[in-house]
Amino acid sequence: MAESGETAVQVTCPCCGSTLFIDAGAGVVKEWKEAKDPRKSADLKDAEKLLADEKARVEARYGARAVRAEEDREGERRVYRIRLLSPDGRVFEVVVDADSGEEE
Repeated sequence: MAESGETAVQVTCPCCGSTLFIDAGAGVVKEWKEAKDPRKSADLKDAEKLLADEKARVEARYGARAVRAEEDREGERRVYRIRLLSPDGRVFEVVVDADSGEEE
């Protein structure tokens, strides 16, 4: 990785898990490797599938139909907000931690 005269530094992003290889002497990024864990660094297709899977799980658990589902942030945490319509007409929201799958 390091060529003559370079000081190579490897840094891992705490938010997404991506890895940067930096030439510290020149102050430039030499290489970037994106994290592969879809719960930490999801591309759009993976993120849509994770949200759709969680929506289906919540619909089955509550016997209700999801009328809205979206990914949101609460500080540093990613959450799924799923609004449901029950058979008797009640509308309610379930919030699920996107990384752990735990409901709030």
